[in-house]
Amino acid sequence: MPSVAQITTFYENLGGVERSVRDLSLGLCRADYDVTVLCTKTKVSRQYDEEGVSVVASGSSVTVAGRPVALGLLRQLKRRRFDLKHFHLPFPLGTVAEQLAGDRSSAKVVSWHHGIGKYPLFETMYRPALRRFLKTVDKILVTAPPMIKFSGVLDEFADKCVTVPLGIDTTHLERVAPEQVALIKHHYSRPVVLFVGRLVYYKGCDVLIRAMKNIDADLVIAGDGPLRMQLARLVAESGLGDKVHFAGRVSDEELAALYHACDLFVLPSVLPTECFGLVQVEAMACGKPVINTNLPTGVPWVSRHGETGLTVKPDDVAALEQAIHYLLEDSSLRAKFAAAARERAYSQFTIKHQIERTLQIYDELLAARQPRRISTEQCAPAKESFVRLPSTH
Repeated sequence: MPSVAQITTFYENLGGVERSVRDLSLGLCRADYDVTVLCTKTKVSRQYDEEGVSVVASGSSVTVAGRPVALGLLRQLKRRRFDLKHFHLPFPLGTVAEQLAGDRSSAKVVSWHHGIGKYPLFETMYRPALRRFLKTVDKILVTAPPMIKFSGVLDEFADKCVTVPLGIDTTHLERVAPEQVALIKHHYSRPVVLFVGRLVYYKGCDVLIRAMKNIDADLVIAGDGPLRMQLARLVAESGLGDKVHFAGRVSDEELAALYHACDLFVLPSVLPTECFGLVQVEAMACGKPVINTNLPTGVPWVSRHGETGLTVKPDDVAALEQAIHYLLEDSSLRAKFAAAARERAYSQFTIKHQIERTLQIYDELLAARQPRRISTEQCAPAKESFVRLPSTH
């Protein structure tokens, strides 16, 4: 059974990267891989098993650029050996710790999720170490083709890059009670526009709220975060309390029902910190048209303009308002986009596809590292080519 380490900043915080690492780890475990997750957490270290996956979270109360400086991770990388190590970036501590550990026995794979972004000075200082690390890896998995150019560092490693899109587990999206969907539709008498995500600086929720001013529809915001109170004040000041509704954190079942009940989904992100947008894939899998923004990342590649929805300029209230109006007023276009969105989600972006592509890469790398097998013919004694002299006795 091959052993693989998934090495990532966090595992317990269920953001997009964390959910992706968890789904991948559980899928690899079901595919008979011995899976260990090496990660960090704030304060106290923790070790536990989750559905066959061994999780080792090294704790630290010290953080740099919002990430724990957990020296326990370095000890784990020095002490333990794996057939393959899979690093999920950005994770400066993980890449530096691996170089200090000096392990050359493992195959190495990187998933490039996004850059550090919020800390440009730190990213500039870290980049030389990152380049040294990338020279040592065997494959770099990018979630979308535009990420190679946008990253600012992967161009020189393009020969190592392979596109492996993130995938979702569609199970909970398919087990929706029709009564729950009907209840949501009954609660909101107008068409429903849905946003799902953390309420943070790059998501563009303020732009979406402002765009709703002249739209006869209800906006449901599912998720929570540090900007919740600020956004609530914006709603109150704009007089939109009757049409903008904060659902807060919702369960998987409630979220699935919201996806199925909405008329369209909006991902209004304003900064390229948004690199993929798994939530738009979930909406697409539920047969919903998507409005996203023309970021230089994988976001507009996932849901394509004029095919599965509409793409507008980031941070443009008027353009977003126009796109929402356009789709709400044209039911046939919504239905066309919805069918294409569902087909694209199920053909490209399921966890099954992600695991199959990842396993193929793993198998190729591990096979290349196996000692060359010598055939039984090569092992057989060579035939004697000399003539025996007759015995003198």
